[in-house]
Amino acid sequence: MTTIHHTDVCHTVELKDIQWSMFIPSPHALLLLAKSSFHVSRRGGAMLRIIFPRGTSWSLEAEQAILNDSNRFMDAIRRLLRGQSAF
Repeated sequence: MTTIHHTDVCHTVELKDIQWSMFIPSPHALLLLAKSSFHVSRRGGAMLRIIFPRGTSWSLEAEQAILNDSNRFMDAIRRLLRGQSAF
């Protein structure tokens, strides 16, 4: 779902409930359990928020995989905004 709203800074576009597999192939399993949103401001700032369920097991390997998938998501968004395929 996409919404446009005014934050404390400026107008933003928000993507809610990101379906990770639509943007990157084979996302990490933890991302499929998380709630996530992506905010882009009209000034070009971007923020990806990922909230994991309470009690989620965490490790340095999981953190690295999530960071990697987050970067892959950002790359897919850039490609989509250029009119290209996400993959």
